Amino acid sequence: MGLFDFLKSKKDSAAPAAPASAPAPTEAGAAAPAGPRYKGASYTSPVAPEPAHIPAMPPLPPMPQLPPFEPVNILEQLLLHAATQPEARPDFYRALLGEELILVMVPKEGEPGGEKQPTEGMEIQLQVLNDGKIPVFSSVDRMYEGNMEVDSVPYLRIRGLEFFQMVQGAECALNPFSSVGKLLPAEELADLLAGRLFPEGDAAAGQNIPVLLGQPTDYPTQLLDALRTFSAEKPAIQAVYLAQVQLQDNSAPPRLLLAFHTDDNDAAFLQELGPVVQGNISDHELVDVLVLDPNSEEPLNQYFTTVEPVYKRS
Repeated sequence: MGLFDFLKSKKDSAAPAAPASAPAPTEAGAAAPAGPRYKGASYTSPVAPEPAHIPAMPPLPPMPQLPPFEPVNILEQLLLHAATQPEARPDFYRALLGEELILVMVPKEGEPGGEKQPTEGMEIQLQVLNDGKIPVFSSVDRMYEGNMEVDSVPYLRIRGLEFFQMVQGAECALNPFSSVGKLLPAEELADLLAGRLFPEGDAAAGQNIPVLLGQPTDYPTQLLDALRTFSAEKPAIQAVYLAQVQLQDNSAPPRLLLAFHTDDNDAAFLQELGPVVQGNISDHELVDVLVLDPNSEEPLNQYFTTVEPVYKRS
């Protein structure tokens, strides 16, 4: 009998059983089978299906190329150096506090775009990026890189120190549309304002560090020649002065300072000055620039009334 005997119908089981036949003789000592014998099932392993054909992915489209970053002022020059030279980063942070930044304002209905002059009590509402960061720019050129129509959006200039003091706790992005920029998290800006990003011994940001003004020992002849050519092409520039600035505690290397006397007190021409300066100084030499206010009685302005200009319009 086999296993399938247990599956017969009742009708079949009611039929009279056939008389059992006599068992066949077995060899002496051989034991008779003690139960039903099972036969293993015949099983054939299925053939693995052929893998489906996956078409090759088309080549990715080329990434858009960002325009080359060509510094147009001292802040951008230091930003470019700081990206690859750690020793240049303290000077970049000093310039970030001391130089003017450009901020984009939310336009008001019916108000024309272009540069706005900050006034006392002026309400300032700034544009923010999609991630909530405040965009700041080191020059008008960097706004163009974000496809902004500069003449149609209102913007203003403000010194970095005053701006970062105004927006404490906020996160900013310097030149967010450029190939060279920097994220400015709130914690980093707090450290910057507290002076913790400068070498030990440097004064905290925002404090007045005594400085020594004088004439440089090594006269930058090549730079001054280029400045004279540049200034001769700008009718508004009446005179250019040169000084060397040295912190009294010698905690930083000396810097050159260029001061411009103009007939309209407009600093717009400084945007074109970067390449002139950069192409005529060494990589680690630092140059600051300012436009003199003839009505100011600050010691810095008064110093330049005591020295001869390096350029004077005839």
